Amino acid sequence: LVTSVAPDDATPGAFYTHVPKRSMYYEIGKDAAVCGYDFIAGSNLRGIKDKKGNPTDLMKYFVENNVAVVRGTDALETIDSRRVVLLNTDSINTGNIGYTIDSIPGVLTLPVMTEACLRHLQKNGRDRFFMMVEGGNIDHASHANDGATVIKETLNFQEALKVAYDFYLAHPDETLIVVTADHETGGMGLGNNTVGYNLRLKYIDYQKMSKSAFSRYCKSLMRDRRVYRWEDMEEYLTDNFGFWKFVPVTQEQTAKLKEDFERCLVLRNGKDKKTLYDNFDEFSQTVFDIMDKATGLGWTTNGHSGGLVPVYAIGVGAEKFASFNDNTDIPKIILDIVEGK
Repeated sequence: LVTSVAPDDATPGAFYTHVPKRSMYYEIGKDAAVCGYDFIAGSNLRGIKDKKGNPTDLMKYFVENNVAVVRGTDALETIDSRRVVLLNTDSINTGNIGYTIDSIPGVLTLPVMTEACLRHLQKNGRDRFFMMVEGGNIDHASHANDGATVIKETLNFQEALKVAYDFYLAHPDETLIVVTADHETGGMGLGNNTVGYNLRLKYIDYQKMSKSAFSRYCKSLMRDRRVYRWEDMEEYLTDNFGFWKFVPVTQEQTAKLKEDFERCLVLRNGKDKKTLYDNFDEFSQTVFDIMDKATGLGWTTNGHSGGLVPVYAIGVGAEKFASFNDNTDIPKIILDIVEGK
């Protein structure tokens, strides 16, 4: 089980635990220790601390069940345990491994974890195995309505898929790859009333940081005692989003940015917007609304939508997925293929 978010989150957890609430991280972690999977990878285990921030005995529980818990792929070379939990090198942030667009040095990436999982399974002599690889950061960025980050995470997921596809090319007669999602998030659409039919996705390459990272930066300015001028923010937006220099920003939008900057970051009179995984200051909302208008992206919600999701398949039995499917049918079809039905 490999994910770019926490390995005790909903999607990976659904493969090994049965608890009443997805927030029962300690209980989920205990199930991970005894579930029997060879390899589990993700950001961090949230059950190692209780709600008050005090350490629990969860790590001891993994040791008692002969599970090696390591941080970073280099540590994998030093162990010989059959069962491994691979966690991120960043032990502070728990929600995900960090966004691709933020280029955080040293952290795990989904392609690296996927490759490490395959190597570990082969080292263990697994002739038959099942892998679930989740690009969970796509969902997190979609909850934030952060288009460029969603696209960069999807491209990163494609790199992880290439690792699996290369394995398929080496074993075409015994491999099945299925790519799908449990839901769409954000109601992301291509086209809005600003650009009409002229989608301008090229502008996303001028965005150098995620909405989460930018909002953290803005909140740090609010906590800082020094005076931060509008001219400083103009320069920052040009450097990190291409505003004015590459991405068109109207006079009206510039006036709105300056007004919100003064109200939110100088007078500290803005309101945060809470989403499932983050809180965003009001000025950041304005910046990303302008970015969306420029690129042509549109959103309907900060939650999950009812939009159809694609199902792609290649390999043994792939033709069985060539129709509309209820999501609960996917594992049944996979099992039928495994059993030769």
